[in-house]
Amino acid sequence: MIVCALISLVVMHDTSVRNAPKLIQVITTCRHGIRSNENMIPSLKCPTWNSAPAQITPLGAKQNYELGKHLSQKYSSLIGNTYNFKKHLIRSTNTNKCLSSAQDFAQGLFEQYATDYKTNHSIAWYAPIESDTFAIDYVMEGEQACNKQISTLRAPLRETEEFKTKLAESKAFFAEVTTEGGFTSGITLPTVGRAAEQIILLTGHGYTKDNNPFDGEKCFYENDETNNKLVQYATENNIMNNAPELVEISKLQNSPFINEVVSQMKLAFTKNSSREFIMYMGDNGNILGPVQWAKGKSHGRASFGGYFYFELYQMDDNTEGVKFGYYNLTTTVSPIDFSASFSYTDGEDLTKNICPGKEYCTFNDLVSTVYTNDEWMKVCGLVTEDEPVTTWPKAAIGTVIPLAVCLAVAVVAAIIFAICCCMRKPSGSKSGEMGNM
Repeated sequence: MIVCALISLVVMHDTSVRNAPKLIQVITTCRHGIRSNENMIPSLKCPTWNSAPAQITPLGAKQNYELGKHLSQKYSSLIGNTYNFKKHLIRSTNTNKCLSSAQDFAQGLFEQYATDYKTNHSIAWYAPIESDTFAIDYVMEGEQACNKQISTLRAPLRETEEFKTKLAESKAFFAEVTTEGGFTSGITLPTVGRAAEQIILLTGHGYTKDNNPFDGEKCFYENDETNNKLVQYATENNIMNNAPELVEISKLQNSPFINEVVSQMKLAFTKNSSREFIMYMGDNGNILGPVQWAKGKSHGRASFGGYFYFELYQMDDNTEGVKFGYYNLTTTVSPIDFSASFSYTDGEDLTKNICPGKEYCTFNDLVSTVYTNDEWMKVCGLVTEDEPVTTWPKAAIGTVIPLAVCLAVAVVAAIIFAICCCMRKPSGSKSGEMGNM
C-alpha cells in the first residue's frame, strides 16, 4: 500500500510538471509616449509649446523608458539582460514620434546593457529599430490603408440615435468653441479630436489653465468646463467608432496585424525563428484596434505607456496556447490617466472574449476572426478580384527588383558565353596550327 501511494504521488507530481505551459514568445504593440500637439487651436497657439510640434516630450520619453523596464522585469527569464538581434526585434511605424519612442523603450528594456555599453566603450548604445523592412502600411496602419472601405462602414454610425443625440446636444457647444478658438471651419463630432488635441496633451502633462510653464501664454479655453467637455466629446466619438460590436470594421482594421502576429508565433513555435520578444511601436489605433478585436470595452483613448500583449506558450501536449490582453502602465509615470473613468484595469486578460470557455487560444482561433492577407487586400480595394495578390513588403519589393535585374544580367551573360563557345573551332584544327606558327 505504501509503495502504491508513493507511486501515485510521483505520477501526480510528474503530471503537474507536464501540465505547466512553457512561455516561448511575447509580442507587444505599444503606443508612443506623450508628445506636443500638432493641431493647434488658432487663437490659443501657445507658441512655446508648439516650437517642436508632434515631438515626444521628456515625459513621453520617460513613459516608454519605464515601459521597457517594466517588460524587462515582467519577462526577465525570456528577454534576458543582453540585446541579441536574433532573439529581440523592435519594429516601428515610420514616424518621428514612434521611432523616438521605440528607442526610448529599447533603452529601458536593456537598461543595464546600455549603461555597461557606455561605461565600457564611452559611447551610447542604440538599438536597431526596424521600420521599412516589413509591410508597415498594412501591418501597423491597416485603417489608413483600408480607409475608404472603413469610412463607408462607419457612415451608418452617423444615422444612429446615439450619434444624433450627441450631435444635437453638442451643436451649440461646438459653435461656441469654434468662435472662441478662432477656427475657420466649424467643429463637428467627427472632427472634435483634432480640436481637442492641444487640451488633451497639455492636460496629459499635468498642466492646467492656471499652472503651466509657458510664461502666461493662453493655452486653454478660459472656461474649465469647455476644456473638459472637448476631451469628453473626443473620447466618446472614439468609443463610438471603436465599439466591439463593429465586427466588420474591426476585421478591416486588424487583419494584417493579427496575421503578422500569428505568422511570427508560428515561426517561433516550429523553431524556424529564435525571436523570443517582439515589440511594435505605433499610435493610438494600434492599441484601440486590438482591444476592439478582442471585444474589450473601448476606453476611447489609448493610454500613453499602455500596451497590448500576446503570450505564446507550448502546452504539455506540444500544441500552442496563446493568451493576450491590455496592460496600462500610465498610472505610474504620468500625472493623468485617461482610462481611469473606464472599466480598464492593469493586466486585463481578454483571451476569454475570443475563445469562450478556454484559458488559451490556438492559432486557428485567432486567424478565424480576421481576413487572410489576400482577402483583406481585395475587400479593401487594394487589388482587383482577378489581380494576383502579393503581400510583399514595400521594402522587400525594392530588394527583389535589383536581384531580378542581376539575375537577368547573369542569364544574358551565360547565353553569350554559350554562343561564343559554340562558335570556337575544335581544338587540334587549323586554329591549333595557327597557334603553333
